Amino acid sequence: MADRLLFSKTGRAKYISHLDLMRTFQRAFLRAELPVRPTEGFNPHAFVSIPLPLSVGYSSSCEVLEVYVPAKCSGNTVFTATAFSLGSFVKTSCL
Repeated sequence: MADRLLFSKTGRAKYISHLDLMRTFQRAFLRAELPVRPTEGFNPHAFVSIPLPLSVGYSSSCEVLEVYVPAKCSGNTVFTATAFSLGSFVKTSCL
């Protein structure tokens, strides 16, 4: 099941590149110990997707992140764990 999180990329966070932002979310899921579906490659990591990435230097208050978690995890669980792991760096909300 794919859950969608809304997040805002404003302030100093607008200078983070797309790949670094993906790694930030992957590490946040690891810190929160969420059972995110891994990729099937040689070096598996959390399978997350940002459908419409922003260029470096642009800010937005409504970005979408897709993450694949087992059906037993609710969207609220993913949201609270991610918000706690990221702190105030990138603001998330549940979709």
